[in-house]
Amino acid sequence: MPKEEWVGRTDALFHPIMADGGGISQPDAALRSITVPQLQMIVEHAERMLEADGGWQVSRQNEQGEWVEVTITDIDQVNLYDLDKHLIRPATAGRRCSLAELVSDEQQPPDEFVSHWWGESIVDHLACLKQHSKDRFPDGQIDGHDVRYWVCAYCNNQHNLKAEVGVPLKQTSFYRAMKSASCRGTVVVLDKAGVTFTRIWCVYEYFLSTGSDETDFKFDMVTRLDEPQESKDDYGRLIEAVCLMDGTCYEDERKTWNPAAQHKQEREQFFPVELVSLGVGFESGKAKASVEADKDRIIRDIKQSGSSMEELDAAVRGRVAAAGTGLVVDDPAKLASFLEAVRAGGAPKLGIGPGVKTAKQVRMFLDSAVDDKLTDLYVGTEAIHAAVPELLTRFGGLRVLK
Repeated sequence: MPKEEWVGRTDALFHPIMADGGGISQPDAALRSITVPQLQMIVEHAERMLEADGGWQVSRQNEQGEWVEVTITDIDQVNLYDLDKHLIRPATAGRRCSLAELVSDEQQPPDEFVSHWWGESIVDHLACLKQHSKDRFPDGQIDGHDVRYWVCAYCNNQHNLKAEVGVPLKQTSFYRAMKSASCRGTVVVLDKAGVTFTRIWCVYEYFLSTGSDETDFKFDMVTRLDEPQESKDDYGRLIEAVCLMDGTCYEDERKTWNPAAQHKQEREQFFPVELVSLGVGFESGKAKASVEADKDRIIRDIKQSGSSMEELDAAVRGRVAAAGTGLVVDDPAKLASFLEAVRAGGAPKLGIGPGVKTAKQVRMFLDSAVDDKLTDLYVGTEAIHAAVPELLTRFGGLRVLK
């Protein structure tokens, strides 16, 4: 249906975010996605609406943990719960579709699955995905199109959640989006308090991500910084969000004058250690759910898969710790605890960056590797030379060794 025809059925307020032609129809939620430019358009429109309305009435928890109604007037205060109430559901009421279908003018199967908490600011969320797309992929594109992210709030039909979420877990849109042929990995968008690590649906997403049979399936983490930091790269840019990548990425490898592992550590240096520590202490059994029945069925499904919650905890801790070792090389106790988590979780990828200065530290890293689990080893330190013979014998058969 042409875009103009929807104006009579949907509030004209949402006309600016509709794709030409009125959007698309994609009955399968797992094959919907949204791009950074589309998210940017939505956030900008939400800001215009917020200003025109003079603020939005939203629910927030007070210091006593009670839910109360408050008025917000700044776009930085808007989270996905607020956006769903004031924009997503009203904009899609006429078609009773997902917002991804309304703003898209072509079919967009997902390239990346996004694990996140709805309580995070939509401005922070946008900044994180914008940074991830630029760091992970050349010009933020894959095969000539903007990176397509599967984000539940935008890609699920909020008017028909029972059909997309209220089904057996392996039939949910979450599971099928992550397992779709086009999906390359999971991006964990970490809010500044790390609440993401405590939500049961995120636990399930970590379970699927870390247990993926796809060798190249990535498990990246990204967070927005409290204050922009000046990059030490050749462009001197201000960095608003930082990604801890699973292995190296385009931004690390495009510069050839130093090892990719060195560029990786320089790029990731501003990531908050506190957030990584929360991930290294991950406990799936303590996760919370908005709907208690969701927690019960997710835990039951994980156990029925043949995995235990303890094994899941170890796998997630190992992935997070392996990503964060470069941040704690100057803290012996914390480095030792991170590397123990790497070993216990059998992390498949490990980087030894330029912050590793001694042969003893190199030995600690190599001792944390589980031979039959490690697939990728990235080296960016001069101290590695003493271990070259072992690298060629013990690690010579790795899929990636550079």
